[in-house]
Amino acid sequence: MIFERFFDDMLAQASYLVACPGVCEAIVIDPTTNLDRYLDFAERNGLKITHVTETHIHADFVSGSRELALRTGAQLHVSDEGPAEWKYAFSDSARLLKDGDTIRVGNVILRAIHTPGHTPEHLTFGLETVAGETLGLFTGDFVFVGDLGRPDLLETAAGMANTMEASAKVLYQSVQKLAKYDDSVILWPGHGAGSACGKSLGGTPESSLGQERRHNWGLQPQSEAAFVAAALANQPEPPSYFAEMKRVNKLGLIAEDFAMPFRRYAGSVLRDLIADGYQVIDVRPRPTVLNQYLHGSLTIPLGRSFTNWAGSLVEFERPVVVLSNSEIDGNLAIAALRSIGFRRIFGYATSAGVPQDHWQPFPQTRSENLDATAALVDVRSGAERVEDHIPGSKHLPIYRLLGSVVENMPPCAVHCGSGARAFAATSFLVSKGVPAEALLESFASVQKNLAKDR
Repeated sequence: MIFERFFDDMLAQASYLVACPGVCEAIVIDPTTNLDRYLDFAERNGLKITHVTETHIHADFVSGSRELALRTGAQLHVSDEGPAEWKYAFSDSARLLKDGDTIRVGNVILRAIHTPGHTPEHLTFGLETVAGETLGLFTGDFVFVGDLGRPDLLETAAGMANTMEASAKVLYQSVQKLAKYDDSVILWPGHGAGSACGKSLGGTPESSLGQERRHNWGLQPQSEAAFVAAALANQPEPPSYFAEMKRVNKLGLIAEDFAMPFRRYAGSVLRDLIADGYQVIDVRPRPTVLNQYLHGSLTIPLGRSFTNWAGSLVEFERPVVVLSNSEIDGNLAIAALRSIGFRRIFGYATSAGVPQDHWQPFPQTRSENLDATAALVDVRSGAERVEDHIPGSKHLPIYRLLGSVVENMPPCAVHCGSGARAFAATSFLVSKGVPAEALLESFASVQKNLAKDR
């Protein structure tokens, strides 16, 4: 058997290719829209991708399943579990899977196991031998290393009121299905550390059922009530783009639905573009932007948090232009934006072409320089704020800024845990006309300095 894991750092997302070398057939599980990596791997190893599947309707990235099947002629397999509102809209072009159905790729067998809770239609795939022995489980967003898939997204991201407790109870029942598997069974999760699909994901690429039974809070012996309470406690705010991704992936949109011709802009036109309603996303490192800030741009450095923050601060319907240090970074940012469903990306500009008199210092201050009357905005998560917060501060989590009423806000200083989110959030507020400054310090430092006056 040939086995390959592909990991996207920005999405903290894992996809898998499993192949039977004797017949040169392969299946890809949970592909992203970066299809070339699967196609290139298959070509290098003399394989043909004959099957494509996914564990569920993803909320955090655009699925590449349908497009990969179309490009390769592979059979697409998707879940047919869950209520009608969670059925795939393109199911006529796919084989529909029920609990217990199998996919055979040469001598490789994948068995669909309905494991709802994170989403109603969620499937786990058991990797079996021809004798019926389960070697491992592709758990998608069901079981992670050290955590379980969060059951609150239907309510907190998709807006379906009063569903999180019921989903948590369903997730508890799904966990009970693992009882029949041996400790030696390997677990291959769909996400690692950095994903917003759970609250405490581990960073290792795989685990075993025995390891998770010892260390994963969700697999400990406990009552349903205790499980539900733990599953719903301290979940981070989901990025606001999650609801859009559910719609996109239910419809099965493919690259041509997102791609549009884009161009390289002269840096000298960026201020005019901002005035015309374009969103200029500056992806350069923070130290650079502190001295070279383009007023009205969104400053979201290209890194592991880029897609989460961009998906929360950038508006889907407004045109986007990327500002970067290089063509390579510009294209990386555009690919990342497309991976979470942005379609109106018009192009990029490099900083070298921006006239010097267009730059200004980034709006920032230090907490010891604030007076006692300064408004303070806390953009950390709800869980962080419950643990500790600065009295009198206004809570506007970064994942909820886009849906918040920020017009006519008074002058304010923005803080987070380390300064990184405050940097991005301040640029958002300034782009909306709010006279904001960033506190680029740790929460502990801000709290200590403000305690003298508050």
